Order: sequence, then structure tokens, then C-alpha cells
Amino acid sequence: MTRRTKRYKNIVSVESVINDIIPKIISENNPEFFQIRLLWEKAFEANVVRNASPEKFSRNTLYITAKNNIWKYELYYYREQIKDKLNQLLGKDLIKDIKFQ
Repeated sequence: MTRRTKRYKNIVSVESVINDIIPKIISENNPEFFQIRLLWEKAFEANVVRNASPEKFSRNTLYITAKNNIWKYELYYYREQIKDKLNQLLGKDLIKDIKFQ
């Protein structure tokens, strides 16, 4: 039994590897999107976070995926407030438009 413990003491969980690698990959390819993803949960209430999430940021346009059409249309009416809040948290006027998928 002790032999097995010594053998496996340097094993790292898959979750910790993913948590270390994925942010690095994302931030190298699109650092602005990575910042937006991090701020999303802090910027909005839990029910919004559960039902919508940023999926892509390209050419100053943020693409948000909603859980269903009801959420899509609800968030559509608040798109200016969403844009303003995220830009404020980012500290710059990065997001010019929001599109929903």
C-alpha cells in the first residue's frame, strides 16, 4: 500500500490542469474576451448568468448566447445597459455592439 501512495503522490487532477491551461489559451488568442468572461459573473445577477453567457468577442461586438428565446428578447431590451456595465468594469469603451444568438 505504501508503495502505491509514493507512486501516485505527484498526480494532478484533470480539473486543475484544465483550470490552468484554458485561461492561458484563451487569453493569448483573445484577451479581451477572457476579461469579459471573467467579469460576466461579477457584473450580473445569478439568474442572468445561468441563462446567458458571452460566447465570442470579435471586432468590438460581443456575441451572447441565451438559454432560450425569452431570455434572448429580454436581454435584447437591456443590451445598452449590458454594454455600458461591461465597458465600465473593463475601464474602457471596448464593446460597441451586442448581438444575441
